[in-house]
Amino acid sequence: MRLRIGFIGLMIALLGLTGSLRAFKPVQAAPSNPTTAQIAQANVPQGAVRVKEQESNNTTATANAIMSSSTLIRGNIWNGDVDFYSIELAAGDRLTAATMSAASASGNNDTVLTFFAPDGTTVIETDDNDGSLGGNASVISSAPVTQTATYYLRLSSTSTNQVRYYDFYVRVLSEAATAETEPNDLLTTAQVLPTSGTISGVLSATTDLDYYQLNLNAGDTIFTSLDLNPERDGIVWNGRLGIGAFNGFTLVVDDTSVVSPNAEAHFMTVKTSGTYYVLASTTAASIPAEATYLLGVTVFPAEQQANCTTYTSADVAKTIPTTTSFITSTLTVPDNFIIADLDVSIELTHTNMPDLDVQLQGPDGNVGGLFTDISNNTQTTMNIDLDDEAAIPIGLFAIVSGIRYIPELNYRLDWFDGGRSAGTWTLLIHDDTAANGGTLQNWSITLCAAPPASCPDGMSMSTITSTDFEANDGGFTHSGTADSWEYGAPSAAPLIGSYSGANSWKTNLDGTYSVSSIANLFSPSISIPNVTGPVYIQWQQRYQMESANFDHYTASVGTGVVTKTLYEFDAATMTNAVGNPSVTFQESTVWSRQLYDISEFKGQSIQALYHLDTDSSVQLGGIAIDDFQIMACDGVAATATPTEAPTATSTPTNTPTNTPTNTPTNTPTNTPIITITPSNTPTATVTPSNTPTVTPSVTAGPTMIPVYMPLVGKDQ
Repeated sequence: MRLRIGFIGLMIALLGLTGSLRAFKPVQAAPSNPTTAQIAQANVPQGAVRVKEQESNNTTATANAIMSSSTLIRGNIWNGDVDFYSIELAAGDRLTAATMSAASASGNNDTVLTFFAPDGTTVIETDDNDGSLGGNASVISSAPVTQTATYYLRLSSTSTNQVRYYDFYVRVLSEAATAETEPNDLLTTAQVLPTSGTISGVLSATTDLDYYQLNLNAGDTIFTSLDLNPERDGIVWNGRLGIGAFNGFTLVVDDTSVVSPNAEAHFMTVKTSGTYYVLASTTAASIPAEATYLLGVTVFPAEQQANCTTYTSADVAKTIPTTTSFITSTLTVPDNFIIADLDVSIELTHTNMPDLDVQLQGPDGNVGGLFTDISNNTQTTMNIDLDDEAAIPIGLFAIVSGIRYIPELNYRLDWFDGGRSAGTWTLLIHDDTAANGGTLQNWSITLCAAPPASCPDGMSMSTITSTDFEANDGGFTHSGTADSWEYGAPSAAPLIGSYSGANSWKTNLDGTYSVSSIANLFSPSISIPNVTGPVYIQWQQRYQMESANFDHYTASVGTGVVTKTLYEFDAATMTNAVGNPSVTFQESTVWSRQLYDISEFKGQSIQALYHLDTDSSVQLGGIAIDDFQIMACDGVAATATPTEAPTATSTPTNTPTNTPTNTPTNTPTNTPIITITPSNTPTATVTPSNTPTVTPSVTAGPTMIPVYMPLVGKDQ
């Protein structure tokens, strides 16, 4: 093409990464076969596998090392927090990085992304709001480097609010880009993406549409980026980026910025295998004569976990009446195992989708929301998967067919993780407006089983300490300000009963936790032997919390000098007002097994700490702790094995109240969108007439985009 395009190809000439990279703390890899040993947390989900951010990473000296040319990281920005990442780049490489912050349970999606030179202080590029998912997300696309060295990326927020969570996509472009080939302005003439996943192109006019095609498998996550000034010469223009087709639509992001270097980023997880399309275009009234761009496409393949089973409801073909209504549908899971991951699939019709509020109730009686008031009345068919590990939350686009979404930002499917599978599961559907109706056609859940802690071959497991809190309080102590920890039989909904037997520890056995409190529950001091194998800590927990904007729960272990955070609550307020008249459900987690490797504390004495601090308003059920134990692997005979199965408890089903809570929700606007703009105000964009109403079937042959595998891990 033009000399400018040749420059792009030169800048991203094929170069290998050099040097050795520092590793993250160990993360559990998804098994490639069912016999692969799983220890550690063993909660590797299906979906786009992620690296978990490791705190503390607030400086370049403590930066988490990015170990792959394509990496997907999930992390949190807390109050005043910054997150640093380091990455090895070779001269001539280009770096693309983008945040997806639309699922942030804090309601704040404002991230700031800064790319630093090897000295850790010189800014190469920075971006605040070029992203669109959410409206204040960040993207730096194909920033060039001229020196082989370690570089740094920093994520922060411009406000004092938290971002909980963000997904951080990073891609190193080190191969030469393929030149765009015209004509490619129709889906039928879409250019096949090259194996590099990079295209250097140009829009010749404001009406020019550049389509590219690739094959995706069910559950794959696609990350696309569009650099609108790859030459970094100050020539600015606004482009937009689309992925399709879903129910006949191309879903487009467009932040309307013209600040150089301008960029776009888009993410999507597909429900079904087939041929998909990426669109580069513009809505601008005018563009430069040389409106060049560099498109990058990366596929994070669906990682299949062993021991997963789909359970399909037979209680379907149920009418959703045209009156304000509430219907339920059940399915029974006969198998009894610990849940590592849960996904939900729903197929239904309705003449006005925003009328629907949908929840899932587990065998424990706990209720978790899935979505409320999404889509619009032009979309009358729903066929979706819901998965915490998908790319974007439901509700950002009106389309509710052919996509794998995260539940809305107020809800988490992982509130069911760690619990028991067996029993009756219930889908709850509330229709909050009369005059429209539909049919629940099908629904199912996919449950993946988590194995117990296990030892390497030739070793056996022994118990260092164990208590089920039945005979006594286990030697645990508590302290703090307005401390509400109590030992006994919990009796306040929704946290009634214990995991095993009658007794456990809970923040206020017969009510809610205290206002303006600091409540610490300590285990006794425990001596960890210097064994040859791994050491694990395990306990059961259940909780109901106000948003982590206000109230905080962490579980940690330490020596008094070194502390390791094992679990940190980061979700929204766990109440759910649905239906008409409004009914407030008291959400909670299941009794959830928590299992962590604490081998770094061998030969030391440690204490476990369960910490709660709260603000001055909105008190909920709090935290319950049961069945605490520490196990070790060694080349000696086992003296005991960890207990996994609970005895019967009196945990009731969730009973809703008719009084709404006073906690404001973080639910995004109900207005449906096909194009997302930076202000989050949607505009209806008509899909080009050449977009088919049926997605083309997958073609034979290998995937057209290479599989760029990141480090593999489930949030731990």
